[in-house]
Amino acid sequence: MNTAKKQLSDLTIGQLAAGRCLTGDISYDVTMSLRSARRLPRQYNRPVSRRMRDLADRRRTTRKQLRKEKMRRMMRRMQHLYVDWQRFIVRWFLAGVLAALMFVLGFLLFSPVVQVRAVHIKRTDPRLDIEKVQMALAPIFGRHTAFLSNLEVLSLLRDAVPDIDRVNIAKEYPSDVSVTVTLDPLVAQMVIVSPDAPGDGGQPTAGSGALYDFLTNEGMYVTAADPQPDLPVIRLVDWGARPQPGGIVLIPAFLQRIHDTEQALLSQLGFVTLERTVFLRGQEYHLLVERAAESGVLRPVLWFDARSSVEEHLQRYRTFLKALGPDAAQEYIDLRLKDRVVYK
Repeated sequence: MNTAKKQLSDLTIGQLAAGRCLTGDISYDVTMSLRSARRLPRQYNRPVSRRMRDLADRRRTTRKQLRKEKMRRMMRRMQHLYVDWQRFIVRWFLAGVLAALMFVLGFLLFSPVVQVRAVHIKRTDPRLDIEKVQMALAPIFGRHTAFLSNLEVLSLLRDAVPDIDRVNIAKEYPSDVSVTVTLDPLVAQMVIVSPDAPGDGGQPTAGSGALYDFLTNEGMYVTAADPQPDLPVIRLVDWGARPQPGGIVLIPAFLQRIHDTEQALLSQLGFVTLERTVFLRGQEYHLLVERAAESGVLRPVLWFDARSSVEEHLQRYRTFLKALGPDAAQEYIDLRLKDRVVYK
C-alpha cells in the first residue's frame, strides 16, 4: 500500500491530466481539475440570511411571471392585430361588393341597353287587330324594361282594344318584350234590327265592311270578319240610339239571366230556345221555343223581364199551362205581370 501511495505521489501533472495511471496490478481512474479549488474571497463569502434567501426566491419567481406576462401580452397583441386585419379585410370586401352593386344598379337604371327596343305581339284570338296594338304600344319604346308592368300595358291597350281581357308580359332582357293579348270571349252573335223594319229576319248578316256583330261575356258590342255559327243569335230591337262597336250593350247580369232562363226551360219543361229577342230600352227579352221531343212544333213566344226572378216567371207559366193547357195561346204569352198572365 505504501508503495502505491509513493508511486501515486510521483505522478506528473501531465499524467494526472490524462486521468489514468497504472500501479503494479492496480489501475486507477482519477478525475481532477487543472487548477486547485480556492475558497471564495472574504467579501463574497458572507452568510445569507433567511429573509435574503426569500427575497432571492421571490425575485426569481417574479422574473418567471414577468416572462409569462410578456408572452401573454405578445399573444394578445397578435390576436388584436389579427382581429384588426380581419375587420379591415371584411370592411374593404363589403365596400367592394357595395361598389359593385351600385355600379350594376346604375348600369341597369341608366344604361340604354336595358330599354325597350322590340315588342313581339302574340294574339290568342284572330279578331285582334295587330296594327292597332302596335300603334297603342308605341309609347313603351325607350322605357326601362324592368319597370314595365302589365297594368301599364293594359291601360295603353284599353282605348285601342276595348274588349281586352288581360295582358301578359314576358321580358327578354335586355331590350325585348313579348306581349300576349287575350280578348273577352264571344257569347252571342248579334243582329241589330232597324226600327223601320220590325219584321227583319233573325239571321246575322255582314254589315258595312263585311263585319259581323257579336257580344262578349261582358256585354260589349264588337265586330269581326268571320261568322260564328255555333254561337246563339240575339236580335236587338228597341235600342233608341244605335249601338256602336266598343260600347256596352247588355250588362253581364242580363246576359246571364237569359242563359239561366234557357237552361231552366230545357231542364224543367223540355223546351229548346230557337230565337232570342231583346228589347233594349224596356229591359225585357222574348224567347221562341219548341219542345225538344216535338221538333218543328213551335210554341208561343214567351215574354220575360228583369223585374221578376226566373223561377217566378216559370211558376206563372206552369200556372197558365195547368189552367188553360198548352194550346190556349198561339202567338205569345206575357209572363211579366205578377197578378195575371196575358196571352194571345
